[in-house]
Formats: sequence, C-alpha cells, structure tokens
Amino acid sequence: MTYHNAITGAMPFGTFMGSLTFAFFGWVIHKYFTAQKREVKSTRTPKHWSWTFWIKDNWFEAVAHTLIMFCLIRFMPDIITYFLPDSQTFFNSADPMLPSLVIGFGKSYILNKVKKNFVR
Repeated sequence: MTYHNAITGAMPFGTFMGSLTFAFFGWVIHKYFTAQKREVKSTRTPKHWSWTFWIKDNWFEAVAHTLIMFCLIRFMPDIITYFLPDSQTFFNSADPMLPSLVIGFGKSYILNKVKKNFVR
C-alpha cells in the first residue's frame, strides 16, 4: 500500500479532496446557524462583527473539526458499508459528496452537543 492509498483509502485523490470540501461546507453551514444564536448582549461577544474575534474564538475548534472530518471522510465508505451493508448499491450510484456534506454538518452538531454537556 502506498502512502497516497493509506491517506485516501479507496477514493481517488480528487474525490477525497471534494469530499473534504463538502464536509467543510457542512461545518460552515453549522457555524452559520450557531452564530445566529449568539448572545449579542454578552460581555464576551463584540457588539459588531469581527473576523479577528471569530478566528481567535474558533481556531481550536476549526483544527479539531478538520482532523475529525479528515478521519471520518477517510473511513466513511468502510463505516457506511459496515453499519448499512445494503446501502452499497445506493452509494455506488449516488453522488459521494452528499454523505460528506451530511458528515460535515452532523459531526459539528454532535460535537457541539458533547461540548455543551461535558466541557465546562
């Protein structure tokens, strides 16, 4: 097995990068919706939008989500066929970017719930 195959699995490099891109879009969509619920009157939140504040406030989460996204996308075909063996024919004919988008959004939703419940 080559390094390239170990990193991307059975996916061609272009499909793998496309999957990561759509998973990133899912994370951005999640961040957009959670930003709508921010507490504007909080002393920790600036009154006006600031990219500097947003980057400082989210850089660690972005790195963690990127690493988790990479692993989920890498092992997505194996995970899906392990838990849903009958879905193999669906995924052979469907666009592989849809599960990536769902993973990007769903992973963010689940990790946000875990963070709220366990990290204080």
